[in-house]
Amino acid sequence: MRSEPARAGNYECEGAEPVFSPPRFQASAFFFVIFVWTVIATVAFEILCRTDEHNSGSKSRDVAHEDTPLNKVKSKPPEQMQVEEHFEELNAKAEVKVSPAPKPSISGVNYVVLLIATAIVNAQMNGVIPSVQSYAALPYSQATYHYGIALANVVSPAMSFLPFFITIRSLPILCTLTFCSSLVTAFVLYLASLSPNLIFDSLSMGSTLSICSSLVAAGLHSYLRVVFASLLREGEQSESRLFWCGVFIQIGSFMGSAVMFPLVNIAKIFTSAPPCR
Repeated sequence: MRSEPARAGNYECEGAEPVFSPPRFQASAFFFVIFVWTVIATVAFEILCRTDEHNSGSKSRDVAHEDTPLNKVKSKPPEQMQVEEHFEELNAKAEVKVSPAPKPSISGVNYVVLLIATAIVNAQMNGVIPSVQSYAALPYSQATYHYGIALANVVSPAMSFLPFFITIRSLPILCTLTFCSSLVTAFVLYLASLSPNLIFDSLSMGSTLSICSSLVAAGLHSYLRVVFASLLREGEQSESRLFWCGVFIQIGSFMGSAVMFPLVNIAKIFTSAPPCR
């Protein structure tokens, strides 16, 4: 368990007193694993960059050598060159005829709306939900918190593959889904604000609602983030569009964390549930 304010951890109740289990590994081991993964990611990124630069340089050198005088001297006979040029023209015309029409890209006001929606979704996904999920789940049981986190980690990547099969291009529908994700996030906040009390004074009902809201939020956020990125990269200047998509992802994540951190740790508007009732 990871939330200190909500007094999460592996423990067993003996009466009203919790008995915490010793950690399975030290904090140094955790940070070492994170360090190793960071090094692997950095090395992989460097290899990709160098491979891309090498391929670009090789292509430019090949194109430069094609028009050299030495290459022209070793060229084919004029008759063969005329025949090849004729076939190249025919192939070019055929490719022009069968080339599909490009998809219309998002631009203007729609482009700005998608960027703002991207920031909103990532603010909820990376800032709001992680800050209050322990308060929304631990009042019901430690298992509720565990299943909410574990199943959300399964649903999130699974929903990231859904745009390969179902892609929504309608901006009103995407805005509606963003509004629905905001409602689910607001419900998680409401559950957290009730802590240490239970919604409907029911342990089973509250546990079910807490887990389901976490899964729905994780699924909607992952799906919308992938769809937004896919739509923003279409059309010309796709690299610039993806750059600004990444910028607004970071802006949204920062704004969500910047708002929730003082509310949770300074204002302390959320109350931790006792480990044992």
